[in-house]
Amino acid sequence: MIYEASIGGLHVSGTSSSDLQDALNYVKEATLKDNSNEYKDAFVLYTLALEKFVKASKDVPQGSLQSLNVSISKYMDRAEIIKEFLLERDGGIPEIPTENEHVAEIIDYPDNVDLKIGLLEKEKTSTFWGDNGFLTFYANIDRNIVQTGEDIIFFIRLDNKTDVKVEKIKVHLEQIDTSTSINMTSQRVSKSSVTPINPRRFKQNGAFPLGYSVYEGEIDYNIPLEAPPSSADNSTCFAREHQVVIQCELKFHNNVKLAFPIRVV
Repeated sequence: MIYEASIGGLHVSGTSSSDLQDALNYVKEATLKDNSNEYKDAFVLYTLALEKFVKASKDVPQGSLQSLNVSISKYMDRAEIIKEFLLERDGGIPEIPTENEHVAEIIDYPDNVDLKIGLLEKEKTSTFWGDNGFLTFYANIDRNIVQTGEDIIFFIRLDNKTDVKVEKIKVHLEQIDTSTSINMTSQRVSKSSVTPINPRRFKQNGAFPLGYSVYEGEIDYNIPLEAPPSSADNSTCFAREHQVVIQCELKFHNNVKLAFPIRVV
């Protein structure tokens, strides 16, 4: 049987919207694992999704609550079936990671491939020090697991206390392909190539160039349909990773960059 990730057109806002999106991201990965008979990973991901669904339900409008409860019941039933199967087959169930632990640790990359990017962090900050002050660049993203054709939403905050102007905001997707091998002296050797994809520039309705000021706003960035999925092949010691790079373009200075590792599925 093929299991599908869906939630019947439910729309919420605010914190509950973020929790709901996280839940749907976990469900997408869970159904992929479930349909591949990788039941340990599927159970963990369904459980994480249910935790997020419950959080989202606290702020869901009454008219939408029934739709959410149907989804919670559906995935809870499937998680319970997998739990019973694992208890019978393995005598136990896998440990559920905390919210701060990384979903990429559930989705295994092979040990014999040297990975280039880190945890799937959802928020980052960088600071540029000018001659007469500093610029703080903060950004967060609504999700780290995304399908091709979907948008990632950035919330950004720029606090510019310098005389250096921020010309614009630039965003692009980076595809990092890494092959790892063992050389004649038994040392691991890795070769990586980085391919930039879909560069975009944002002026935010005339907010930029930004001088000595503060800017807050959202940026929608589309993951193009032609982007290949993140993947890894243990037999060939190959890994394909992705990250979205968002940067402030500064006049006469190096750009201030933030890179967010993501999984393209």
